[in-house]
Formats: sequence, C-alpha cells, structure tokens
Amino acid sequence: RFKSPSQGSALALAPAKPSKLLLSLRHSDQVDWLWQVTLPVAKAYDVLGLNIKSSGSGCVKVENIECDDCKIETEQGTSILQSVKSQKLHVQTKGGNVICLGTIYGNIDIHASHQSTVTVDKLQGSSVTISTEDGLLKAKYLYTESSFLSSTAGDITLGSVHGDIILQTKMGNITVDSSSGSLKASAHQGAIDVYVSQLGQVELKSHKGSIIVKVPSSLPAYLQLSGKEVDVNSEVHVQEMAEARKDDGVTITGLMNQANKHEKWIKADAPKGTFWASSHSSLFLTPIPCIDVATKFSP
Repeated sequence: RFKSPSQGSALALAPAKPSKLLLSLRHSDQVDWLWQVTLPVAKAYDVLGLNIKSSGSGCVKVENIECDDCKIETEQGTSILQSVKSQKLHVQTKGGNVICLGTIYGNIDIHASHQSTVTVDKLQGSSVTISTEDGLLKAKYLYTESSFLSSTAGDITLGSVHGDIILQTKMGNITVDSSSGSLKASAHQGAIDVYVSQLGQVELKSHKGSIIVKVPSSLPAYLQLSGKEVDVNSEVHVQEMAEARKDDGVTITGLMNQANKHEKWIKADAPKGTFWASSHSSLFLTPIPCIDVATKFSP
C-alpha cells in the first residue's frame, strides 16, 4: 500500500534468493493522485502468484509475465492482459472492461458484471470460462480443450474456435466465424449464426430467434433440423432425407456426403421459427425467425 506518488512509482524488484515471488498489490481510490506501478521482474524470478485488486476507476495492466497463479479484481477500471502465461488465471470486474492482447495461456476464468465487455485476441489452454451480463463477449481465436462462454444479454462474437465449446445467452446473439470441433450453442431470444469448418457434434437451439448454419459442400454431416416450417432448397444435397410432422412442427433428417450419424452431426432446433436449408444466405433477412443451412463451395 503506497502513501505517496513517489513510493508507488519507485517500486522495482531485483534478483534475490530464494528466486520466488508472491506479489500482492491493492489500489484504493481514496487517494487524490494518479499513480502507476511498474514491476520489472527479472528472469531469475519464479513468480508463484500475482494478486491485484483495484477499487473505483483504477485500471490494471499485466504484460509479458509467467506465473503459477494470477488473480485480478477491479470495480470500474479496465483490465489489460498482454502475453500472459499462468496455470490459473482469474479476472473479475464489477463494471470495467477486460482486454486480452496477444496470446494468453493457461486455465482462464473471466467474469464481467453489468455493462462490462470482454475482448480477446487469442486464448490457449485446457479450460476457459468467460461470462458477461449486458456487455459484449468477443474473441478472435480460441484453442482450448473445453470452453464455456455465457452472457445474460450481451452478444457472443467469436472468430476461429477449436475444441469443445459451449455458448449460452438469453437476450444476445451468437456468431461463430469458424468452428472446428464440438459446438453447443443456445439462445432464448437472440439469433445464432455459425460456420462449421470441421465437424464434431453441433447442437444449436434458439427458442425465439433465428439460426443460420454454414458448412463446406464437402463436409460429411448427419442433419436433424426442426422448426415450425422446414423448406430444403434443392441446392443443398441431402441423401436419405426424411420428414416427420408432430403437433405444429416438422423435423427433417438426412445425410450429407455419406456421414455417420453417430459421429458427426448437426442438430438445430427453432421451435418458434421456420427452417430454411439453402445456399442463399439472404434468406436470413426474412422477417420471420428461421434456421438457414447454407453451403459454402470450395474454389
């Protein structure tokens, strides 16, 4: 705890024995001066833990560091992580934004409340959990064994994701530019837009919104597509197609490229909407909720 600007700005660490560090910093906005603390940690150090707490609008930036355990808590201030590697990384904010630059390695747990947003360049690790309430959750690259991303009312926007991914939102929309692996996405009122580049098991459900699924034309997949109405365009080639009607809905099943339905499948369900299977994605612009499976042809 620093009582003056000079104490805060002058703190630096030099090698010592034993070469292990446990760093703990706490900032309170009950001071009338702006401060910044820079900790140049020498390579001789093995940083066991990093624990940073900031109140009020105090911001935190951690960069180019490797440690066993990294914990960051803020209130309204922004948290910036750049090129961080940690076995266990925990970030929690009550109203500030979280920004991850470069590649962040480790088992990652990020929780952002209220309007806070989370934006990520690249996450790589065994387990990733990220949640927001009303703010945007955006990640360019995810390379994980398992990921769970959720938002109450914010959008979830992802670029290229790899591994087993679970996405959940109540009021927001879900967009995935490229999915390679197993994907389970659910939305209550929002839309789902997914491109499946390499298939594992894909399960999508929007209770009141629309669903668009785009796949390469050569992708082997078992399809099970349910909606209030189903219209499969002839441009989408589905073998062994079957139709079953029950109550006020219809389910279409079939195979693309002789897929094994027990290994690789796409299941999409929009109980309040209409399903469209077509290579023409503009059908998404129809005013009624829909599922649109569009085919991307390789050049």
